Amino acid sequence: MAALDWFTRLDGREHADDDALAEAAHEALTRYRLVHFVGIEGRDEAGLRRMYEAVFERLGVVLDVREDFRQGGVRTGERWIEINYDHDIPDLAAYRHSKNAQPWHTDSAYVSNPPDVMGMYCLRQAEEGGATNFVAVEDVLGMLQSEEPELAAILEGETFHFSKVHEHRRQPVFVRRPDGRLTMNYNYYTLDASESEAHKAANQAFFDWMQRRLRDAPACLSVCMQPGEGVLWWDDYVIHGRDAFVATKTNDRFLWKTGIQVAGVSAPAR
Repeated sequence: MAALDWFTRLDGREHADDDALAEAAHEALTRYRLVHFVGIEGRDEAGLRRMYEAVFERLGVVLDVREDFRQGGVRTGERWIEINYDHDIPDLAAYRHSKNAQPWHTDSAYVSNPPDVMGMYCLRQAEEGGATNFVAVEDVLGMLQSEEPELAAILEGETFHFSKVHEHRRQPVFVRRPDGRLTMNYNYYTLDASESEAHKAANQAFFDWMQRRLRDAPACLSVCMQPGEGVLWWDDYVIHGRDAFVATKTNDRFLWKTGIQVAGVSAPAR
């Protein structure tokens, strides 16, 4: 794939109904890492939920991914997790409730039985800022190997332990699958506390490098979803972060997110 042709848009106005849009999304995921839904018009909040549930359920099993920040991140058994600004939560206590820029990560770095694809849709976008940014993992590793080859070798060759509450995942940050596809698993904040000092140093170095290099790189795709719009992405194949935004009141920015274990479809190679 050439730069950024791992991305496509699906226009809701070009599909007769939710079933047709769901079929188009299923087909798009065989060819693209990231799908952006646009032209989703004339739906209230309940209508958006029905549409995105229909689309996501066509892809496979929609998981119960919601975590309760106020209970330390424990799973609640609910399907949808709110990504909203909350004025009552200290600004850096939880990025999902913060207006600060969110660092680069994959969503399921610490999840033992992770979803393949993440889905998110927008109810309310901030007046300024709030774009979600994506980079394909091959571009991340390629840049890192060029600029920091020793760090790249550590992240490819050594097993890292990520954890949160009762969830654990152990693997290298970059993994080349038997079919040749490259995957990535990373969240700076969930590196297990028992990890070695060398791995903590590598975690910090990689975090700092991504914060410094990825946002303005040509390989970075920025998507600022408007109300009604949504995205699907293969979580192990595209890393993402978020721009800071302007907000004063709780829910000035509000998105819903969930995860899907996809049936009968594999992430496209590059």
